[in-house]
Amino acid sequence: MVDVFPDFRMADIGNTGVPAEFRGHGLGLRLKAALTLHLLEHEPHVDLMSTWNNVDNAPMARVNEALGFEIAEAWSSWQFDL
Repeated sequence: MVDVFPDFRMADIGNTGVPAEFRGHGLGLRLKAALTLHLLEHEPHVDLMSTWNNVDNAPMARVNEALGFEIAEAWSSWQFDL
């Protein structure tokens, strides 16, 4: 999933999913890399890309780091059971 807005220089790369039985083979990295290259080619106004993942999701953190993403901020979510 990716969000691109006309005349806005940043695209947001959202969910990157690989079914459990196919994980551990670099598919998430390849998928996110291909999406990034697609954005560079087809959305020339985009010069900044953002993405996020849960701090507990070490595999996706490794993907993001391998692609050159850097931590920009940290968020906290709060919940309570009803």
